[in-house]
Amino acid sequence: MRMRRHLFSAAAVAAAGLAAAGCTAPKSSGPSGGSKSTKVHIAFFGYAAANAYTQAALTGVKKVAARYGATVHFYDPNMNSTTQVAQIQDAATSGKYNAMVVYSVDGTAVPAAVRQALSNKIAVVADFVPIGPNIDTPAIQVQGVAGSVVVPIDQTGTDAGKLIAAACQGVNPCQ
Repeated sequence: MRMRRHLFSAAAVAAAGLAAAGCTAPKSSGPSGGSKSTKVHIAFFGYAAANAYTQAALTGVKKVAARYGATVHFYDPNMNSTTQVAQIQDAATSGKYNAMVVYSVDGTAVPAAVRQALSNKIAVVADFVPIGPNIDTPAIQVQGVAGSVVVPIDQTGTDAGKLIAAACQGVNPCQ
């Protein structure tokens, strides 16, 4: 339950990061010379529809997107990084989206597709898994990515080890 709350919060921060990155309904000139708002359309790329982490993150993104009047479309690669890369590339060239949340299956597989999205003026935020070769950092590794809502994997492992050790105190044998 604690992890779900964390993921929900992380996804909400990711969506808010997209808004802060310039996706808060940019103004464009209307037919009468006035200005009108452009609706924000977010493509969300998760692990898999059946994955609880993905669902928690998607729920958070949808909640924050609704506050900004944005839409969210979910892409399901079913835990296949090749499929996810193709989905990001297709979305980047579709003209349908001005923002993306990338909850990548494999952060080392997606940088080229993310760069393609960025070159098409689509704001991108990494969620849960870094976009790039280093899985142990929340730092942005692809220039132009608007934000990175990531808990470093090494920190997650360290925290899990500490929790296991604490749970085993006084338990013999601890299994």
